[in-house]
This record gives sequence, structure tokens and C-alpha cells, in this order.
Amino acid sequence: MESGAQGIALQYGVLGACALVFAYVIIALYKRGEAKEEKITADRIAWAAKEQSLRADYEVKHTTALVEYAKQLQDLRAAGQEREDMIRNEFSALMEKVAEEATKSSQATTDVLGKFYERILGPKAR
Repeated sequence: MESGAQGIALQYGVLGACALVFAYVIIALYKRGEAKEEKITADRIAWAAKEQSLRADYEVKHTTALVEYAKQLQDLRAAGQEREDMIRNEFSALMEKVAEEATKSSQATTDVLGKFYERILGPKAR
């Protein structure tokens, strides 16, 4: 019987050793997984910081470009308004000149017709 008990003890010993090796492998894999997760977490934190930095840079550049564009647009509108005012003033001056010339022309025509009327009908008809 001794050999049977020794066989069973040997089997339990081998089984226990296998259980210890299995437990060691599981613990090693768990620690390895934890290390990978810590590395992934560190990478995610670094990526988030980099992304936040890039976003902040983009927002600054975008805001600067937007303000610059608004200023250019405002300058263009002001220049357009000045040009429109200048053209209106020139047109107004031209219309005044045309009105003066039309008045002179009308007066000249009236004078010519008056002289013509006096020659044809005489000074008494008026």
C-alpha cells in the first residue's frame, strides 16, 4: 500500500506543482496586462494633452484669421462706401453743371425765339 499512497502523494505533488506553475503564469500575465494598460493609459493621456494643445492652437489661429478677415471686410466696405460717396458727389456736381448748361441753353433758345417772334410779328404783337 505504501506504493499506492506514494503514487497518490506524487500525483497530488505534481498536481500542486502544476497548479503553482499555472498560478504563476496567470499572475505574470496579469502583471503584464496591467503594465500594458498603464502604458495605454499613459499614451492616452499624452494623446489627449497633444490633442488639446493642437485644438488650442487651431482655435487661436482660427480666431485670429476670423478677426483679420472681418477687419479686411470692414476696410473693403469702408473703401467701397468712400468710392460710392465720391461717385455720388461727382455725379451731383455733373448734374448741377448740366442743369446750369440747360438753363443757359434754354435761355438762349428763348432769346432766339423772342427775336424771331419780334421780327416776324413785330414789336406790337407781344
